Amino acid sequence: MLNPIDSRNFHRTFQALALIVGPLLLLAAILIDAAVFTGDDVAERLPQIRENGGLYLTSSWLFLLAGLVLVPGIVGLIHVLHGARITVGEVGGWLMLLGVILTIGFFVASMFEYTLAQTNAVPEGTAVTILNEFDNSPAGFVVFIAFAVGLGLGAILMAIGAWRHGLLPVWAAVALALLGPLSLVPVDWEPAGALSIVLLLIGFGMAGLRMLRMPDAQFEKWEPLPEARHRATPGAAA
Repeated sequence: MLNPIDSRNFHRTFQALALIVGPLLLLAAILIDAAVFTGDDVAERLPQIRENGGLYLTSSWLFLLAGLVLVPGIVGLIHVLHGARITVGEVGGWLMLLGVILTIGFFVASMFEYTLAQTNAVPEGTAVTILNEFDNSPAGFVVFIAFAVGLGLGAILMAIGAWRHGLLPVWAAVALALLGPLSLVPVDWEPAGALSIVLLLIGFGMAGLRMLRMPDAQFEKWEPLPEARHRATPGAAA
């Protein structure tokens, strides 16, 4: 339970819940987008946005809200995985944080797309040309690469660090690490996006559940969880 009087308890609980709620918001957003918008071509999407503006805005705002919620969750993971020296999990967490923060740029782009779809001041053909130029701009490409690298490489490093620390079991760590290769899949293949979010939910959701059950004192420690120490001790299973 969130305890606003106890700072350690509040931070741990809030950040743990953020790891669970954030991916759920992303999943809801991508399901709405996939159910309503069947085409990735700008000429196809503009009429669909015009006809389903409310759903488009709902999906866009859910994406933004999910990113904002994930930020404190990832900060909490970095806190749990930190040590006296920089750890693999910390580096992965900072990279994932970079990727999540860049989702704000995608929200701005979606609002620009929505505005062009709804306005009568710009002819349809001109709006399509503007959006095609916007989608293919070098600046947009750089932002997307930074997002993909941050999320993909960050997920792999975070999975390794969380498993070594004892926060994630191997199956949840593998699920989180699979975000890496999926980030290289072309964005117009919609199943990849849905699968990525499901894998994120498995990895982050399990981490969030473990953090919810974690004592406040353990949350503050700079050492692996008991499971990781047990694996590292020769003959511990004897």
